[in-house]
Amino acid sequence: MLQQALPPKGSPRTRLAEFLAKNAIEDIAMSSADDEFGEEAEPAPPVNREQFFEWRSPRFGAANPEPLSNPVWSWLVHARLKAWEADRRFAAQEPEGPCWCFDRFGQSATELPDGRTIYVAGVHEDPSDPGFHRYNDVVVRHPDDRCEIFGYPRDATRRRSSKARAAAASS
Repeated sequence: MLQQALPPKGSPRTRLAEFLAKNAIEDIAMSSADDEFGEEAEPAPPVNREQFFEWRSPRFGAANPEPLSNPVWSWLVHARLKAWEADRRFAAQEPEGPCWCFDRFGQSATELPDGRTIYVAGVHEDPSDPGFHRYNDVVVRHPDDRCEIFGYPRDATRRRSSKARAAAASS
């Protein structure tokens, strides 16, 4: 039966399979979903469990900026997984705090003439979700698919009040 084969509710594969099933196309529902989204053929992550848990959590830089490139975050940039998907890959049972991810709202992306794309900050999930995090990092994707990740101190991107901006401008 189709219902037994469905992945977590709300995923693109689930929505496609539900649509096909509702329209009496159940026999091709799962094979079409696999072909469309490539979920069955996705390769294993290029990092191991120990590396994943070492770099799983978001962190702020201590310098302005601090290089934070690592194989786990680079994999997550390329894979564009949601935090819960990354946790699921490594069977993180009831993880503490959010998992670093590149699936964000409000993230700016600027393509430079040399082919690099600069991604700045963003927010993952909403404040009521345990995976919620406001990012203040910068990710640089190079044309050869390398990526560099830079972290900034927690307060580096906070908005200052108009009084604070005026005081900084007058000094």
